[in-house]
Amino acid sequence: MALPAIIAGAAVIGGLTSMYSKNREISAQKDALKRQAELARRNGMNARTGFYAQGNRFALSAELETGRMARSHAQRIGSMRASIGGSGAVADSGTTWDVIIAQDTENQAEMNAFRNQVESRTQDFFDQGQAQYLSYMNQSNAFLENSNQLERSRYDQLFMSELQGAASFRST
Repeated sequence: MALPAIIAGAAVIGGLTSMYSKNREISAQKDALKRQAELARRNGMNARTGFYAQGNRFALSAELETGRMARSHAQRIGSMRASIGGSGAVADSGTTWDVIIAQDTENQAEMNAFRNQVESRTQDFFDQGQAQYLSYMNQSNAFLENSNQLERSRYDQLFMSELQGAASFRST
Protein backbone atom coordinates (compact mmCIF):
# COMPACT_ATOMS: atom_id res chain seq x y z
CA MET A 1 0.00 0.00 0.00
CA ALA A 2 2.88 2.39 0.69
CA LEU A 3 4.38 1.85 -2.75
CA PRO A 4 1.33 3.13 -4.69
CA ALA A 5 1.24 6.22 -2.41
CA ILE A 6 4.92 6.86 -3.11
CA ILE A 7 4.32 6.46 -6.85
CA ALA A 8 1.32 8.81 -6.71
CA GLY A 9 3.30 11.32 -4.65
CA ALA A 10 6.18 11.18 -7.12
CA ALA A 11 3.76 11.68 -9.99
CA VAL A 12 2.21 14.72 -8.29
CA ILE A 13 5.60 16.23 -7.44
CA GLY A 14 6.85 15.51 -10.96
CA GLY A 15 3.78 17.07 -12.49
CA LEU A 16 3.97 20.20 -10.31
CA THR A 17 7.70 20.59 -10.91
CA SER A 18 7.25 20.20 -14.64
CA MET A 19 4.35 22.70 -14.66
CA TYR A 20 6.39 25.23 -12.69
CA SER A 21 9.33 24.91 -15.08
CA LYS A 22 7.09 25.15 -18.13
CA ASN A 23 5.33 28.22 -16.71
CA ARG A 24 8.69 29.95 -16.17
CA GLU A 25 9.80 28.97 -19.68
CA ILE A 26 6.61 30.42 -21.21
CA SER A 27 6.99 33.64 -19.21
CA ALA A 28 10.62 33.97 -20.34
CA GLN A 29 9.61 33.42 -23.98
CA LYS A 30 6.85 36.02 -23.69
CA ASP A 31 9.26 38.53 -22.16
CA ALA A 32 11.80 37.88 -24.92
CA LEU A 33 9.14 38.40 -27.60
CA LYS A 34 8.01 41.64 -25.98
CA ARG A 35 11.64 42.88 -25.85
CA GLN A 36 12.06 42.01 -29.53
CA ALA A 37 8.83 43.85 -30.35
CA GLU A 38 10.00 46.94 -28.47
CA LEU A 39 13.40 46.78 -30.17
CA ALA A 40 11.75 46.52 -33.60
CA ARG A 41 9.50 49.47 -32.75
CA ARG A 42 12.50 51.53 -31.64
CA ASN A 43 14.46 50.55 -34.77
CA GLY A 44 11.51 51.65 -36.91
CA MET A 45 11.38 55.05 -35.25
CA ASN A 46 15.15 55.46 -35.61
CA ALA A 47 15.11 54.42 -39.28
CA ARG A 48 12.31 56.83 -40.16
CA THR A 49 13.93 59.66 -38.23
CA GLY A 50 17.28 58.96 -39.91
CA PHE A 51 15.85 59.01 -43.42
CA TYR A 52 13.82 62.14 -42.68
CA ALA A 53 16.98 63.84 -41.39
CA GLN A 54 18.86 62.80 -44.54
CA GLY A 55 16.07 64.16 -46.71
CA ASN A 56 16.00 67.45 -44.83
CA ARG A 57 19.80 67.82 -45.01
CA PHE A 58 19.68 67.13 -48.73
CA ALA A 59 16.88 69.66 -49.22
CA LEU A 60 18.80 72.31 -47.25
CA SER A 61 21.96 71.70 -49.26
CA ALA A 62 19.92 71.86 -52.48
CA GLU A 63 18.36 75.13 -51.34
CA LEU A 64 21.84 76.60 -50.94
CA GLU A 65 22.73 75.34 -54.42
CA THR A 66 19.52 76.88 -55.80
CA GLY A 67 20.53 80.23 -54.33
CA ARG A 68 23.98 79.96 -55.89
CA MET A 69 22.44 79.10 -59.26
CA ALA A 70 20.05 82.07 -59.03
CA ARG A 71 22.91 84.47 -58.28
CA SER A 72 24.94 83.03 -61.16
CA HIS A 73 21.99 83.37 -63.55
CA ALA A 74 21.29 86.92 -62.41
CA GLN A 75 24.93 87.85 -62.93
CA ARG A 76 24.94 86.31 -66.39
CA ILE A 77 21.77 88.18 -67.42
CA GLY A 78 23.10 91.39 -65.88
CA SER A 79 26.33 91.22 -67.84
CA MET A 80 24.40 90.50 -71.04
CA ARG A 81 22.15 93.53 -70.43
CA ALA A 82 25.12 95.73 -69.72
CA SER A 83 26.80 94.66 -72.93
CA ILE A 84 23.91 95.87 -75.12
CA GLY A 85 22.98 98.99 -73.20
CA GLY A 86 19.33 99.91 -73.18
CA SER A 87 18.76 100.51 -76.87
CA GLY A 88 17.67 97.03 -77.89
CA ALA A 89 19.97 97.25 -80.85
CA VAL A 90 22.69 94.76 -81.58
CA ALA A 91 25.78 95.62 -79.56
CA ASP A 92 29.33 94.82 -80.49
CA SER A 93 29.12 91.45 -78.72
CA GLY A 94 26.13 90.49 -80.86
CA THR A 95 23.66 90.13 -77.96
CA THR A 96 20.07 91.24 -78.46
CA TRP A 97 17.10 91.38 -76.06
CA ASP A 98 15.74 88.23 -77.67
CA VAL A 99 18.89 86.35 -76.72
CA ILE A 100 18.68 87.72 -73.17
CA ILE A 101 15.07 86.60 -72.86
CA ALA A 102 16.00 83.18 -74.27
CA GLN A 103 18.87 82.93 -71.79
CA ASP A 104 16.58 83.92 -68.93
CA THR A 105 14.06 81.25 -70.00
CA GLU A 106 16.84 78.66 -70.22
CA ASN A 107 18.07 79.64 -66.75
CA GLN A 108 14.55 79.33 -65.35
CA ALA A 109 14.10 75.92 -66.98
CA GLU A 110 17.40 74.77 -65.46
CA MET A 111 16.29 75.99 -62.01
CA ASN A 112 12.91 74.25 -62.36
CA ALA A 113 14.53 70.97 -63.42
CA PHE A 114 16.92 71.16 -60.48
CA ARG A 115 14.07 71.87 -58.04
CA ASN A 116 12.09 68.93 -59.43
CA GLN A 117 15.08 66.64 -58.95
CA VAL A 118 15.53 67.90 -55.40
CA GLU A 119 11.86 67.42 -54.54
CA SER A 120 11.88 63.93 -56.04
CA ARG A 121 15.06 62.91 -54.21
CA THR A 122 13.82 64.38 -50.92
CA GLN A 123 10.52 62.54 -51.30
CA ASP A 124 12.48 59.35 -52.00
CA PHE A 125 14.25 59.75 -48.65
CA PHE A 126 10.92 60.26 -46.89
CA ASP A 127 9.32 57.30 -48.68
CA GLN A 128 12.25 55.05 -47.88
CA GLY A 129 12.07 56.10 -44.22
CA GLN A 130 8.35 55.36 -44.12
CA ALA A 131 8.85 51.97 -45.78
CA GLN A 132 11.53 51.02 -43.23
CA TYR A 133 9.28 52.23 -40.42
CA LEU A 134 6.35 50.13 -41.65
CA SER A 135 8.58 47.08 -42.04
CA TYR A 136 9.82 47.36 -38.46
CA MET A 137 6.30 48.01 -37.18
CA ASN A 138 5.09 44.85 -38.96
CA GLN A 139 7.91 42.90 -37.29
CA SER A 140 6.95 44.38 -33.94
CA ASN A 141 3.31 43.45 -34.44
CA ALA A 142 4.34 39.90 -35.40
CA PHE A 143 6.38 39.56 -32.20
CA LEU A 144 3.46 40.83 -30.12
CA GLU A 145 1.07 38.45 -31.88
CA ASN A 146 3.44 35.55 -31.14
CA SER A 147 3.53 36.64 -27.51
CA ASN A 148 -0.26 36.72 -27.35
CA GLN A 149 -0.48 33.31 -29.04
CA LEU A 150 1.95 31.93 -26.47
CA GLU A 151 -0.21 33.30 -23.66
CA ARG A 152 -3.34 31.79 -25.20
CA SER A 153 -1.70 28.36 -25.36
CA ARG A 154 -0.14 28.61 -21.88
CA TYR A 155 -2.67 26.38 -20.09
CA ASP A 156 -2.62 23.71 -22.78
CA GLN A 157 1.16 23.58 -22.56
CA LEU A 158 1.05 23.49 -18.75
CA PHE A 159 -1.41 20.59 -18.81
CA MET A 160 0.72 18.60 -21.25
CA SER A 161 3.82 19.40 -19.21
CA GLU A 162 2.09 18.18 -16.05
CA LEU A 163 1.19 14.89 -17.71
CA GLN A 164 4.70 14.39 -19.06
CA GLY A 165 6.28 15.28 -15.72
CA ALA A 166 3.96 12.97 -13.80
CA ALA A 167 4.69 10.10 -16.18
CA SER A 168 8.41 10.75 -16.03
CA PHE A 169 8.60 10.91 -12.24
CA ARG A 170 6.25 7.95 -11.81
CA SER A 171 8.43 5.76 -14.01
CA THR A 172 11.48 6.83 -12.03
